[in-house]
Amino acid sequence: MKKVTLVIGVCILIWSCEQNQSLPQEMNYGIQNEVILSKVTDGIHTPTGLIADQGLESVLRHCVSCHSSKLITQNRATEEGWTSMIHWMYETQNLPQLGDQEPIIVSYLSKHYAPVASGRRKDLGNLEWYPLQEEN
Repeated sequence: MKKVTLVIGVCILIWSCEQNQSLPQEMNYGIQNEVILSKVTDGIHTPTGLIADQGLESVLRHCVSCHSSKLITQNRATEEGWTSMIHWMYETQNLPQLGDQEPIIVSYLSKHYAPVASGRRKDLGNLEWYPLQEEN
């Protein structure tokens, strides 16, 4: 009886692994860690609010382990800007060297948290202005 249970358990394990690997790329976002993937809803890692995509695991492991994800989402930078911030953290915040994870993290951050063009509202365009009446 124990052998039958063991065989059934192994079959279920193999089947579940095959099911997870058959997820379309857009559903697994390149995330290998099932715990992280289970907390993704509509493309957002719900505990942190970060966008689910390749590189998220490295960001969670190396960035969010030290500071809030809000620090990431409120900052916007180019690839050079994120690299500069990481090097600033090496020099002033005792961030351990990221090694081969640095380009993965910078790529993720510069893809999803790049500067967005903003500024003044759009011009009002051609409006008919009326004269204001002066008070006497």
